[in-house]
Amino acid sequence: AAAAPAAPQPKPAALDKETLTRVLSEFVKSPYAKQLFEESNVQPLIGSGTSMIGVMFKTLSLNGDGENAKLEVTLNQAFQQRSDRLLEHLVKHLRARMPQLKRLNYSSSSPPSTRTIIL
Repeated sequence: AAAAPAAPQPKPAALDKETLTRVLSEFVKSPYAKQLFEESNVQPLIGSGTSMIGVMFKTLSLNGDGENAKLEVTLNQAFQQRSDRLLEHLVKHLRARMPQLKRLNYSSSSPPSTRTIIL
C-alpha cells in the first residue's frame, strides 16, 4: 500500500516569497536597519515589517532555484548612498537565514549599475 505523504521534514527555509518576506522583515527590524532609518531621516511606518520592507527596498525579485537562485534588489533613494554598508549587512543576514540563496544582484540608478554578490 502507498504510504501517506509524511509531514515535511524541517529543511532550510523554502525559497519563496513568504520566506523572503519573513527574512527581510527581520532585517528591517534589526538594530542596524533601525539606525539606518534614523540616519536617512526616513520614518518607517509604524506597523509590520512588511510595510518597512517597502520603505527600504524599491524592488525585490526572487529568481531561479538551486545553484541559480538569486535575489534582485533596488533600494529606495534615501538608502542608495549607504548601499555598501546596507548590502554588507543584508548579505550576512541572507547567508544566515536563507542559505539556499546563491546570489544577490543590486541595481542602482545613479550611476546606473548592477552589482552581483555571491552569497
